[in-house]
Amino acid sequence: MDSANNMKTRFFVIKSTNEMDVYSALKWGIWTSTELGNRRLTEALRGHHGYGPVLLLFSVNGSGRFCGVAEMLSAHEQDTMAGIWTERKWKGRFDIRWLFVKDVPMTALRDIFVA
Repeated sequence: MDSANNMKTRFFVIKSTNEMDVYSALKWGIWTSTELGNRRLTEALRGHHGYGPVLLLFSVNGSGRFCGVAEMLSAHEQDTMAGIWTERKWKGRFDIRWLFVKDVPMTALRDIFVA
């Protein structure tokens, strides 16, 4: 049996409070979140290792759209300071690889459900 048929993808919606942080993530290929968000994403990546990718669907709060999809490549590194975020409260980073960058209205995806 082809192992690709057994691949499963985990999806997370990332709601950024600031559009500039998403631009920085595009430029540098990194992201960070709240302490709880970083912990959950790292647990998902480690727990899902070997089963398929962990994808992040990015949106900016209040925009009513998704702006891109990135694959999570590494666990969160708490002690690494990126110095690119709009607020100093964002700590650490994890590596991402952008797969798709395009504005898509959230209404276009309202009929998608999770099984």
